Amino acid sequence: MARQVVSDLGARSVFTESAERYLDARKVVDASRGELVERASRHPYLVPDLVEAGLPDMVARGVLKDADALGIWTDPDYVAARDVRPTDVVGVVPSGKRVALLMFTEYLVYLRSTGFGEPQQLRDNVAYLATDSKQRLQHVHPVEARYTIGSGAAVVNAASALGMDRVAAYLDTSDLEWGPTDVFILGDRLDIDLPLGFANRGGVAGVRHVRLDDLMLAAQFKGIPSI
Repeated sequence: MARQVVSDLGARSVFTESAERYLDARKVVDASRGELVERASRHPYLVPDLVEAGLPDMVARGVLKDADALGIWTDPDYVAARDVRPTDVVGVVPSGKRVALLMFTEYLVYLRSTGFGEPQQLRDNVAYLATDSKQRLQHVHPVEARYTIGSGAAVVNAASALGMDRVAAYLDTSDLEWGPTDVFILGDRLDIDLPLGFANRGGVAGVRHVRLDDLMLAAQFKGIPSI
């Protein structure tokens, strides 16, 4: 007669304890993910912003997909201040007499439509903005404030916020239809003036992110590594 082995687990499955730990951990993960989605829904964040914070690329994409589906920052009346982080990251944007260069030189603001693809958007860690004119990168400014607006009309909802009077003044001159937009308020121009170093006569072709120290030490813009 075979000896009967009595489990000291009683009637509990061998998986019960592990399953309970898994379910408890999953509750924490789900709550944390919900918090990430809520935070990411406030502004047009990018995958690199969440990856920089430590999330895997696939998780970051899923969080942003769910956050964007909430449609919070695309509401035409939406306006919210966004933190400017104290970094050494410079966002370099294409110029144009009617757009970037005019905003930089006449109004000390910069507006970037969120309608551009992700590679042409400015990351969360940007603390300076720069653009070019006459084959030189000579307009480099610290970012004093940053906002997300759901449309140009939303500016009136934050008329007293820092720099919004300058944004409103620019919009009064613009014949463009501004939907959801990343808004930057710029400080005084820095003493940086670099030749671009490109063989053609064009300017900066698209958005790039570089280090401020690299700009200050370089002999020309061409060759400065993107980050």
